Amino acid sequence: WLFVNTTNLINMDKNKIRFSQEEMAQLYAEAVPYMVPNHSNVGRFAKKQGFVRMKQVVNHKQIYFYVKKEDL
Repeated sequence: WLFVNTTNLINMDKNKIRFSQEEMAQLYAEAVPYMVPNHSNVGRFAKKQGFVRMKQVVNHKQIYFYVKKEDL
């Protein structure tokens, strides 16, 4: 379902260790402009790029972000 070469989108931020849910949604929107980003599409996109979704709780709020699988 995703036939777009997205390696250069991720490579421009390759020094970055983690991406927030909103940043990954923005990258997804740039890669696939004809689809509306939602949690399922963004998660599938991140998984194809080699990212893993992580959760952190700060002040009783859940923060979701994506980390490269090899950086764990």
